[in-house]
Amino acid sequence: MRTLPALTGILFAALTLAGCSPAPGERVNTGYIEVDWLYVASPGAGWIVDAAVHEGAHVEPGQVLFRLDDTAEQARLRAAQATLAEALARQENLATGARQPEIGVLQARLAESEAARDRAQAELARVQPLVERGIETAARGDAVTASYRQAVAAVQAAGENLAVALQAARPAERAAAAAAVTAAAAHRDDAQWQLQQREIRAVAAGKVEEVFLTAGEYALAGTPVLSIFPDNALKARFFVPQALLSQLAPGKTVLVMADGAEGEVPATVSYISGDAEYTPPVIYSEGAREKLVFLVEASLPPGAALRPGLPVEVSW
Repeated sequence: MRTLPALTGILFAALTLAGCSPAPGERVNTGYIEVDWLYVASPGAGWIVDAAVHEGAHVEPGQVLFRLDDTAEQARLRAAQATLAEALARQENLATGARQPEIGVLQARLAESEAARDRAQAELARVQPLVERGIETAARGDAVTASYRQAVAAVQAAGENLAVALQAARPAERAAAAAAVTAAAAHRDDAQWQLQQREIRAVAAGKVEEVFLTAGEYALAGTPVLSIFPDNALKARFFVPQALLSQLAPGKTVLVMADGAEGEVPATVSYISGDAEYTPPVIYSEGAREKLVFLVEASLPPGAALRPGLPVEVSW
């Protein structure tokens, strides 16, 4: 009679364990919710002068998140713009030749030289017959001839100076000027880009989850200033036995269920691990193979009422 209570307890425990055991062939794929957080940082260091968003705010792509002090970048841009303007002016100067007033001076010199040549030619024509008749000396004839030749050379020199002034610079000089313009434009573009990097904008839609630094604080390059919970970054991570792995493939729809959630949430398989999460030692017996599980990730639709870290069950 004293053994009856013990037998009753053993029977109750056995019935209880039987009730908690899964039905034959039934599999429960457990996992949890995870999110690919977006940590926003600046490529350069500086003081934060404007924190444009707060925790809990929803942001859209292109929206300003925060601004850094840009005094130095503004100065670099102005200097680069001035250098580019100087290079462009030099290129234009070499391409157009001398200025119009300079050309006018050279034209006047050419006209003066031509007039002097004509006078020397007339004097030569008058004196040369006199020398031949003995009225003028040979020395006088030589002097007049030399004056004429000098006047002709002066006309030639004035003409060449005018021709040079009307032409652009030599090809090598023009090529150097063009290269200088290209380099100055590149420096200007780089300065503009550096200035734009002082204003950090959102690259994806989502909710500002946490702000690490705010206005008045110093941000280091690459150090996150805030984190964003992207709208489309929620996913379920669950583990599938080896025997069921062949039933899944990227693009397949699975159903995600969590405690407190209203109904099942559809998700799309996006990743299947190629490595087992648990590897039995030495020999893969039939019983050991049942212990192999593989990580699977499924992307959840935007707006799914699930939070990161929440345990879930997945079926298909």
